[in-house]
Amino acid sequence: AALPAALPAALPAAAATPNPNPKLKSKDVAKAFGHTDAAAEAERVGAARDIAEIDEGEAARGSPGSGDGDAKPSAAAASGAAGAKEEGTKPEAPKSSSEDEQQRGDIAEEESDEEEGEQFLMLEEPPVDHHFLGAAGDGVDLPIKTVRREWRMLRSSLPEGVAVRCYEARTDLMRAVIFGPGGTPYADVPFVFDIRMPASYPAVPPKVFFHSLVKERLNPNLYVDGKVCLSLLGTWTGPGWTSESTILQVLASIQGLVLTAEPFFNEPGYEAQAGTPQGDQNSALYNETARLLSLRMLLFPPAAHLERVIRDHLRARREAIIDGVNAAIAPPPPLPP
Repeated sequence: AALPAALPAALPAAAATPNPNPKLKSKDVAKAFGHTDAAAEAERVGAARDIAEIDEGEAARGSPGSGDGDAKPSAAAASGAAGAKEEGTKPEAPKSSSEDEQQRGDIAEEESDEEEGEQFLMLEEPPVDHHFLGAAGDGVDLPIKTVRREWRMLRSSLPEGVAVRCYEARTDLMRAVIFGPGGTPYADVPFVFDIRMPASYPAVPPKVFFHSLVKERLNPNLYVDGKVCLSLLGTWTGPGWTSESTILQVLASIQGLVLTAEPFFNEPGYEAQAGTPQGDQNSALYNETARLLSLRMLLFPPAAHLERVIRDHLRARREAIIDGVNAAIAPPPPLPP
């Protein structure tokens, strides 16, 4: 009874807008697994070509410290180089370090609010509450080509309703949020996952941890202790991980195959009840509990480094979430005489 009253205060205020994350179709999951149309395939090939060009460029330069292919020269260096190319001119004298640092800080502060809401974002340090922060290794054992392959794929192909944060200081770590798809008991609720690529990745699957904010299991594949049951991760039945698999596929599988409209039938042995009156009743009861537990997670502060993207989504969907709760708790209409 307290949940409907607490939700309006927990959700950012805004007018209702169309659902930005409609119910997933099978093609959304297929896209992440490479079963795409010609345009999407061309985009994937282009991303792979970009990686190869960066690797070749770094090899030609032979710079040992150029680990991050996305790094850009400073504004002072760029302007100096441009000035040197003009006829008879010399590069402009660089600004003092304190002035340059202040300018960079101002620019970073202006851009941070804009970038924080992006789907894919590269940050410097992982959050202190990242589940794998204390794991052995710091990502230096991962081939940079492997890391870039994942980053490029995520940057270009993330489905709607998914956002990812990667980290320069720990290239083996990521944090992702998946908003529950429409038409499911998880609709509009942010599900946060911490990810780590082991040193032998991609020969082995990544480690994935689910941040459960409630003390009861709300999905057959997501445990309160953070375990994620998924065939790609080797923790569920079905096709397993291969060296060609990607983190994008893991995220798409969670969004499309775990956060489903009828999660009850994901439980081993329960799929036999699908299409039966008993199965329909059990599924409806499971969905009621799953929805209630999911809505409780909205009462907690958003996860670090995902605050903006979570607040933006909840602000856009605030009225729809509240209306859905009110409709669920409304008394049934009286029976006709």
